[in-house]
Amino acid sequence: MPIGSAASARSPERAFELALDPDRRKQLGQHFTGRYVGELLARLALRPSTRTVLDPMAGHGDLLVSAIAVAKDLNVELSEVVGIEVDPRVAEYCDRRVSGDSSASVSVSNADAFEVDYSDVLDGTGFDLVIANPPYVRYQLLPDGGVGVRRKLRQIVHQMPDWPSRGVWLHLVDGYSGHADLSVPAWILAALLTRPGGRLAIVAPSTWRTRDYAQILRYLMARSFEIEVTVSDSHGGWFPDALVRTELIIARRLERDVERQPVHLRKELGTTLRAELREGAGTDPADLASFITSPQSATVLPGLKLETLSLSDEWQSLSQDSSARPWFKLAEEADLSRKNTIVSERSLADRPNWMTLDELGVSVGQGLRSGCNDFFYVTELARSGSTVTVRVSRLLGGHTISVPSAVLAPIFHRQLDVKRWRDGEEPKVRVLCLQDWILPEHAGSDARKTMPMELADHVRRAATVRTKQGVPIPQLSAVKTNASPDGRSFWYSLPRFTERHCPDLFVARVNHGSPNVEMNTGRRHLVDANFSTVWTSRKVFSTPGLFALLSSAWFQLALESAGTTMGGGALKLEATQIRRIRLPRFNENQISELNELGAAAESGANLFGEIDKFVLAAVNDRDTTAEKLQAAMRDLRGRRGHSVLT
Repeated sequence: MPIGSAASARSPERAFELALDPDRRKQLGQHFTGRYVGELLARLALRPSTRTVLDPMAGHGDLLVSAIAVAKDLNVELSEVVGIEVDPRVAEYCDRRVSGDSSASVSVSNADAFEVDYSDVLDGTGFDLVIANPPYVRYQLLPDGGVGVRRKLRQIVHQMPDWPSRGVWLHLVDGYSGHADLSVPAWILAALLTRPGGRLAIVAPSTWRTRDYAQILRYLMARSFEIEVTVSDSHGGWFPDALVRTELIIARRLERDVERQPVHLRKELGTTLRAELREGAGTDPADLASFITSPQSATVLPGLKLETLSLSDEWQSLSQDSSARPWFKLAEEADLSRKNTIVSERSLADRPNWMTLDELGVSVGQGLRSGCNDFFYVTELARSGSTVTVRVSRLLGGHTISVPSAVLAPIFHRQLDVKRWRDGEEPKVRVLCLQDWILPEHAGSDARKTMPMELADHVRRAATVRTKQGVPIPQLSAVKTNASPDGRSFWYSLPRFTERHCPDLFVARVNHGSPNVEMNTGRRHLVDANFSTVWTSRKVFSTPGLFALLSSAWFQLALESAGTTMGGGALKLEATQIRRIRLPRFNENQISELNELGAAAESGANLFGEIDKFVLAAVNDRDTTAEKLQAAMRDLRGRRGHSVLT
């Protein structure tokens, strides 16, 4: 199965150049971790029948090197090993590493994996094993925002024979979010190149099941694969610098006659094995793989927890989350939005009539992402009438300037700001709000005010400053979009703020302790993207009433179970995870009573015990008490990774 063009010839000079390149040296320093993860992945994925292996984004070759070494150790006779890498220097290095001691035909192509002709592969059997660590490149950093990648991927799908399932793949390619990073189309490509009966082995962030734009990957795995085992790195030891923990996924591609059938029509979905590595887990990948695949009841491996999960439960959760999406309806050839209920063995209550926050008139989003805090955020030092002295960031010199108070707005930037605010201290971070201001040289006939000289000089200097990555501030991906093609807005003008930037409530996205919901009284402050934000869009709930609901023990447990465990035991709460939490269908009288309880609590009354009782009464679960909720929360916070409610 020759793919792409051959890599450039090796040369000692190029090897010496690579050795001297500090960035390359830093990348090569990651090989130990890469080889460890690669070996564990290969030991879980290789089968005696495996003959052909592909890594479509091979990088330095860690996964391919591991696959070759493990195959030799297990006496698996590989016939062909293929790597594709877009960077010519990295492809050359990968080629040298992979073309070692192997009886298989080994080739590394310097090519863009989305521009390769796969017609021979797709018309044949595909690869027995596709092993990949998809690149997590933000769509904003792609030359055309990722439009070209989608177009190329669509062309690859059209290289498939006209099987009934080809239309499903096209729906997925057309349907994934334009805000998805490069890993989503890369994952789809890797899955497409796996033969029926073959294995797909993926290195993924643990958020692959919770990110909103990744729902399409969950569906792909349900439609075309049977997930055999997942391994979760709950102690964060594999990639210590990563903010999100890592998960390995090994899945068998279904035969074509099964893949063509919509998931909701299948009678049996089977089970999957989940392995969780905790602090103290064994470090030898051979021992771990052996125990995971063939656990002995008489053997205990410290730090490793195994559990069998129902794929039917996963499908119920997925279809509940995705049933209203157009791509889901097209792929399943049905509208399941009214048929789905979540009834899980992990639930505290059956929820056929429950609703999301959105259905209750409550919106959830993310706070302000300026695109360059070094420019847009300043620190207030002193006020004199309508003039404020502020300190700019160190990137811009760290000096002080005087600006009109009208260009500043207070913001909760970090959790420390919130703590100080609770203690009665006003946050000092301010946002430069220049939507209504303009540089003298940009002044026209509109009604915007002209910046005073000192502020204008600061903006001009900032336009010449480069970030640590060498990018001029006006050219940063999330800053240059502030400038309109017609010249009416400029890079220094943030978009108009919306309710998600100035919400009723907010909660930190990364929580080292309990996730505390905070009230933005009077919506006086902007809230940074370090927080998920909540606001009442239809004014059904008052702000104190909504605060009471979201501060209840029941909702706190829901937050705890909905979030993603990160390295160091922190809990990450994205807006999309909070949106999925389901609540009792409160009637008007119940909402009114909750609003009254919230108002009384805001006035100083200690009514949170009453609020907990009220919410539990609405939950209508006679066996659940506030004490049980507190115990469940303690358990979850101790384990940080096991869902009780979702």
